[in-house]
This record gives sequence, structure tokens and C-alpha cells, in this order.
Amino acid sequence: MLEGVQMIYWNVFYQCKPGSRKDFYQALSDQEIRKKTLREAGCIKYDFFLDTQEPDVLLLTEAWDDLESQSAHHLTDACRQLQAIKAEYCIGTTIDKFNF
Repeated sequence: MLEGVQMIYWNVFYQCKPGSRKDFYQALSDQEIRKKTLREAGCIKYDFFLDTQEPDVLLLTEAWDDLESQSAHHLTDACRQLQAIKAEYCIGTTIDKFNF
């Protein structure tokens, strides 16, 4: 890592409505949210994982070059689509933020 560069890492835990995690993930996949986001400037990683301990939790891990890139992501169509899908399938979100 370059000196003075601060990368942004987030773990986003989506608490899905009971029994809807599969449909939530399918909707994200159908809209190609991951693919679109990976094309954004500064996006290093954007991956979804199924929580093996909690059947209604979907984990998103994301990494960005810097805070500006991650903040710009919130203004994109992909992020707006994700928020609309989240509103349909999720009851809550928890975010762990890390800066390195």
C-alpha cells in the first residue's frame, strides 16, 4: 500500500425479512449490482456472501481506494437500485467500517 493512502473497507450485513434472503440475492444479481459497482472508479472489491450461521443475513464486503470513491458510489444508479431492492427485502442493515 502506498504511504499516505487510506483505503476504505466495509462489511455490510443485510438482515433480510424471514425467508427472503434468496430472493434478495436474486434481485441484486438480476440487476447486476455487483458488476456495475465493480466498474466504478476506485472500487477494488464488491462481493456478496451468504452467512452460514444466520439464514436471513447476506454479507456484502466492499473495498475502495479512498473515501471519495466510496462516497461517489452512493450517487450512482447501481446504489439507488440496491437501496430500492433492500427496501423490499430487508428489515435492517449493520455496517462495520475499516480504514487502512
